[in-house]
Amino acid sequence: MSEYPVQVGKVHPPPLRDETLERTRLLDWLHVKVHRRVVLVLAEAGYGKTTLLADFSRRSRVRALWFRLDRGDRDWVGFIAYLVAAVRLHLPDFAPVTQSLLRETGGTLPPRDTVIDTFIRELGDLPPDPTALILDDVHAVDDSIDVRTILRELLARAPERLTFVLISRKVPPIPLARLRALGEVAELRTSELRFDPSETEQLFRETYALALEPAVVAELSRRTEGWAASLQLVRTAIRDRSPSEIRSFVNSLNGAEGELYDYLAEEVVGELSQELQQFLMRTSLLDVVEPVLGSVAAEITPDETRAAIAEGELIGLFSRLGPQMRDRVRAHPLVRDFLYARLVRSVEIEDVEAIHRAVAVAAEATDWRIAGHHYVAAGDLDDARRVLAGAIESILASGAYAAAEALATALPPDPKADPNVLVVQSRVAQQRGLAGDALALAEAAYEVDSHSPAVVLTLITSRLLAGDIAGGVELVDRFESLGDNVAIPMMARAIRGMIQCSLEGDLPSAATEFEALIVELRRRSEKHYLGVALTDLAYIRNAEGRAAEALESATEAITLLEETSAGVELISACLARAWALAIRGDLDAARSEVEHAREIGPAGRAEEIAYEAGEMEVLLGDPLRATRLVTGLEEADPGMDLGEQMAMLRMLVGLV
Repeated sequence: MSEYPVQVGKVHPPPLRDETLERTRLLDWLHVKVHRRVVLVLAEAGYGKTTLLADFSRRSRVRALWFRLDRGDRDWVGFIAYLVAAVRLHLPDFAPVTQSLLRETGGTLPPRDTVIDTFIRELGDLPPDPTALILDDVHAVDDSIDVRTILRELLARAPERLTFVLISRKVPPIPLARLRALGEVAELRTSELRFDPSETEQLFRETYALALEPAVVAELSRRTEGWAASLQLVRTAIRDRSPSEIRSFVNSLNGAEGELYDYLAEEVVGELSQELQQFLMRTSLLDVVEPVLGSVAAEITPDETRAAIAEGELIGLFSRLGPQMRDRVRAHPLVRDFLYARLVRSVEIEDVEAIHRAVAVAAEATDWRIAGHHYVAAGDLDDARRVLAGAIESILASGAYAAAEALATALPPDPKADPNVLVVQSRVAQQRGLAGDALALAEAAYEVDSHSPAVVLTLITSRLLAGDIAGGVELVDRFESLGDNVAIPMMARAIRGMIQCSLEGDLPSAATEFEALIVELRRRSEKHYLGVALTDLAYIRNAEGRAAEALESATEAITLLEETSAGVELISACLARAWALAIRGDLDAARSEVEHAREIGPAGRAEEIAYEAGEMEVLLGDPLRATRLVTGLEEADPGMDLGEQMAMLRMLVGLV
C-alpha cells in the first residue's frame, strides 16, 4: 500500500492576519486550562473558535499540533495518518513504526487496534514538555465509530503531558464522565466566546480601523450578541458608510435578508436535517422554545420537541435561559430573524397566522402575555382584548406594566375606548412620573367602566399621585364595594387609613389595617401590591419613630418592587428607607439612598424627590443642604400635595 495522501494544509493552523484581535480574556483562560486532559471549545459556526485556537497556538509555549477534520476523515486509516502528519510537522522522525504499518503493501492492512496500540506507544516518545493536540471541526466525524474508538483510546492511554483540544459545534460523543469527575475537562462555550461590548469596540477600532460611537457599539452588541461572524459581515457592510449611515444600518440589522441571510442559510442551517429545519422555522415564532408550546408550534409531540431542543442546543442554535432551565431555550435573535423569514417565504401567511393562533389558545390558561402577543400576531384582536381584560387585575397585582404596555400598544385604537388599555396606559404614565397624563387616562377609563375594580383603583392612585386627596377619598367607598376579591375591602380600608392618618394623625389604626392587608397579600403572593403596602407601612413606622421596623419594611418593599416595578412605587420605597436610615442617625446611608432614588427615578418625580430629601435634611440633617436641594426648582400648585410640601419645607428652612 502506498503512503496515505495527506493534505498539508489540514495539519497547519489557519494563517492569521497581523491585525487579528488578541482576545486576552480567552487566551488567558486557555493558558491556564490547556494543562487539563481535555479542553472542549463548543459553539455554532461563526463564533471564532478556530481563530481563537490558531491565535493561541502561535502565542503559547505549549507545543500545538493541529488537525482540521472534514467528512472525509471518518476512515480510521486516514485519521491516524493525519495524526502522525500533525506530529511530524514538529518532529519529522516521529512514529516510524506506525507509519510503516500504514503503508504496508499487499492490499491488507494490519488490524485497526494493532495500529492504534502502536501509535499510542510511539506517543510516549514525545518530548517531556507539554503538548496540545488541537482537533478542529470534530463534529464533522462524530458519526464515525472508528474515530470515536481512536479518541476514546487516546484519552485513556496517551501520555499525561498530552492535552486534547476538541473544537466542535456540539459535545463529541465520547465518554468524558470519568475525566469530568477528576476535574480534567475544561469547557469554553458560546456564552464565553461571544464578544462583549468592550471587545466589539476594540475589534472595530483596532482590527477593522473603524471607530464606532458608543451608542452604535451598544446597539451592535445587543443585536449580534457578540457573534463574531455577524460582526465580520457588519464590518463589510459599513466599511464605506458615513457615521449616520452606520447608525441607521446597525439600528435595522436583522438576519432576514442580505449577506447575513445567505451566511445563515449556507453555513448554519443548510446542513441540518429537514425535520430539524422545519422545527426551527416553526418555533421561530416563540420567544422561548419549550416542550409544551414548542410542540404546538411544530405540530409534534412534547417528547419529540425535547429531542429537537436538545439537538438544537448541541449545535449551538439554542441557548438555555439559565443553568437550571432544562428544555427552555431561545435562539440567537439574528438566527431567529432568519428562520422566521424562511418560514414566511416557505408557507402562506394564513399558515403562519394559524401557528400563532394555536400557540395563543394553548398559552391562554397559563400566560396572558404569550397568549395576547400571539392573538395579535394572528390578527385575532378581539381575543387579544379579552385576554387583557381577564388579566388586568393580575397585571396590577404583579406590576407587570411593561408587558401589558407592549400588548396594549400592539392593539389598534378602538372606536369604543377600551378601559383596560386606558388603565395600562395610566399605570405606565404613573411609573414615568407623568401625574397629569395618568389622571386624564384614568378618568377616561372611569367614564367607560365605573364598575371595574382595576379602573377605580387606578383612578384613586392617579388622583392621590396628582395631589387630589379629596378626589381619592371620594372613590374609596366605591372601591370597597366592588368585586368578590377579599383583598379589595382590605386595600380600601388601608388606603382610607393612610389618608386619615396623614390628615388626623391616627397612626396606630392605619398600621393595623396595613398589617392585616400585608398578611393577606403574602398569602396571595401578590408581590407588587405587597411591595406597595410594605412601603406605606414603612412611612407609618417612620412617623411613629419606629425606624428599625420601617427599615425592615422598606428594604423588603424595595426587593419586591425591583422585581415588579421600576417606577413611582420603587422610588417611594427608596425614600421610605432613606427616612428610616436618617431617623436612626445614619445620614450618609440615607443620602446614598436618596441619590439612588434620584438616579432610577423618572424625570417627573425629580421635584418630589428633591423636596422629600430637603425635608429630611432640615429635620434630621443639614438645613443648608436642604436649601441647595430645592433652589431653582419650579413652583408647584399650592392647592396640590406637592405645593403644600414645598411651602412646608420652605417654612421649615426659614424657621431653622
